[in-house]
Amino acid sequence: MELKQHKIAFLGFGNIASQINDFYPINNPIIFDDQLPSDYKSTFPFMDYKKYHSYYQWVIGIGYYHLKKKVKIIKEIKKNKGIFANIIHSSSYIPTSSIIEGSIIYPMCNLGKNTHLNQGSIINNSVIISHDSFIGIGTYISPGVVISGNVTIGEGCFIGSGSVISNNVKIGDNVTVGIGSTITQNIPDNSNVIGNPIRFLNKKLKLK
Repeated sequence: MELKQHKIAFLGFGNIASQINDFYPINNPIIFDDQLPSDYKSTFPFMDYKKYHSYYQWVIGIGYYHLKKKVKIIKEIKKNKGIFANIIHSSSYIPTSSIIEGSIIYPMCNLGKNTHLNQGSIINNSVIISHDSFIGIGTYISPGVVISGNVTIGEGCFIGSGSVISNNVKIGDNVTVGIGSTITQNIPDNSNVIGNPIRFLNKKLKLK
């Protein structure tokens, strides 16, 4: 099969990628995934992506159960001069001053001016991100989250549905924020927090 340079390719095609392809249909995308039937058109084994780092516009379909793996793969593709596709639903508002680098933005989201979304970040339905905020590589923002201005969220984070993050808060890398939390203070790397006021947990929050 002939492969065409810079076509959109999904890396992983589970629930997240299926949702993306529903609201932003892509004509005959290339798919790298081990779980699809062998007769599915334009499908290759997952690990074959390593042969084509710079060949496609990548959409990272790896879900939030595997965020560390996702971040590692994104950095590998970047290092090998790969590029990432922006997937933005038409109902979402994105100001021209914002920088979107290979992110996925679901329906009904609203971004403020000078926001910056990095590769592989997923902004799910009805999220508000205010001005001058920064979302790191591979971070997953669940539906209904409100992020105030000048917020920084690191790489590989999970922000649970309905959470609110106050102005000027900095959240480190690999942080998990539970559903409905209110974040009014900085959160260090590798933390697990939940509640209002938040509680720091000694064990990983279960996302399943």
